[in-house]
Amino acid sequence: MTSSIGYAEWSSRQEITDLWLSCFAERKAAVDLFFTHSFHPKNTLVLRIDGLITAMLHMLPGEILTETGPVPAHYIYAAATAPAFRGQGLMGQLMVRAEQEGAARGDHYAFLLPADTGLYGFYGKHGFTRFFKTAFCEVLRHELESMVTACGTHAHNVASLPQLLKATRDTYVASSPGSAIWSEQAIDYAVRYTAFYGGRLVTVQTDGRLGYALCSATYAGQCEVLEFAASPRDEEHLCAAILQAVPAENYRFRLSKDRALLGRSVRSTDFGMVKPLTPAAARSSLLQQASAPYLGLTLD
Repeated sequence: MTSSIGYAEWSSRQEITDLWLSCFAERKAAVDLFFTHSFHPKNTLVLRIDGLITAMLHMLPGEILTETGPVPAHYIYAAATAPAFRGQGLMGQLMVRAEQEGAARGDHYAFLLPADTGLYGFYGKHGFTRFFKTAFCEVLRHELESMVTACGTHAHNVASLPQLLKATRDTYVASSPGSAIWSEQAIDYAVRYTAFYGGRLVTVQTDGRLGYALCSATYAGQCEVLEFAASPRDEEHLCAAILQAVPAENYRFRLSKDRALLGRSVRSTDFGMVKPLTPAAARSSLLQQASAPYLGLTLD
C-alpha cells in the first residue's frame, strides 16, 4: 500500500462526502450545506491510500483573541478515518501535517472540540491542551417565565445579519483573552447548519443593540441554547424572545465562563482544546493566564 497526505481538490467532493457519511450520523444534505457555505480545498487535508481518500480533517480559518488582539488560527473540524482503516495511526499523521501546514500559512494556534470526553486524551497526545471553558445553566420554562415577566418582546428580522451577529458576538461572548473569533462566513454557516436540523436563530434589538440566541430544535421537551449573545441590559428581552420563538419545557444555556444568566448560578466545564503552532505562541502566557476563554459555534 502507498499512502500520501495533501490538500483536497474540488473534484474530491464525492469521496469526502462518502467518507463523512461513513463516519458521522449526518444527512447528505447537511454535508452539501458544508460544501456550499464552508468548504475550500486549501482548508482540507486528506490522506490517501492507494489513491483513495481514507482519512480527512478540515482546518477552518478562525482567530484566537490575545491580549494584543486577534491572531490567525484554525479549527479542526470533521476529522475522520474510514472504519476499515482505524487503529493504524492515520489521524495522527494528519494531525502532524495539519500543524506543519497551519504554521506555514501563518496560524498561531490550532483549536478543536473533541466529539466526546474520551478523545481529550487522544488529542492531548498530539500536543493539545484543555483550554476553553463553557458555563451551563439549566432553567425550567416556568422559572424562565417568572424571570422575564416584565419583558414582552419578540424576534426581529435584521438586515446585514452576519455582520451584526459577528459584532454582537465579539462584544458580548468572545471578548475574553483566549476566545475564538469567528468570521461572518463561519457564523452564517453555523446559523444555516442549526436551522437545517430544526433549530432557530432568535434576535432582539433594543436601543440599537442586537442580541441573539442560536437555539437547537426542541427534543424531549428540551432546547439547547447553543450560543447566547447580548448585553446584560438585554438578557431579559432575549430570554422572552426565546420563550416565544422556541417553546420547550426546559432550556439549557451555554454561556461564557464569567457570565451568569439573570442572576442564576452556572456550572463551568472544559469545552475545547488548543495547541500553539509557533514559538511565539508557545512562549506566550495566554494558555496559563486566560481565565475565561470561550469557543462556541462548534457545530457539535
